[in-house]
Amino acid sequence: MVVTGGFGPGGLDALEEFSFKISKGLLTPISTQTSSTFKLELTDSEGYKINYIEKALTITMRDGKDVGPLEIEAGNYTVGEKSYHMVTFTTPVPLYDGYKLYIYVPEACDPPMELQLSCRGLAPLA
Repeated sequence: MVVTGGFGPGGLDALEEFSFKISKGLLTPISTQTSSTFKLELTDSEGYKINYIEKALTITMRDGKDVGPLEIEAGNYTVGEKSYHMVTFTTPVPLYDGYKLYIYVPEACDPPMELQLSCRGLAPLA
């Protein structure tokens, strides 16, 4: 991305704050993990480098998107009986091979000693 003509006819004084907004064509990171570093270069009108920053410019998304809503279907509705539960949800971001999906079972549920878990999605999970 190159900003040209953004300083006006009077230029920008030393130590004067400059800001810009990217409003089209940029996707935010899909996680709250800090991004890799950005690079910033300042050049004169003829393209000669005046100053640059190559480190410590990162972006961190503050909030992730909610997974919900969840749909839960029990295989048996009799109190105290063992049953399966089918949990269905849509993820707000893509899930790729190597990603982890954590499922926390409430303490009120007594999970079986052997966890029988199967996942089904639009694309098979490796």
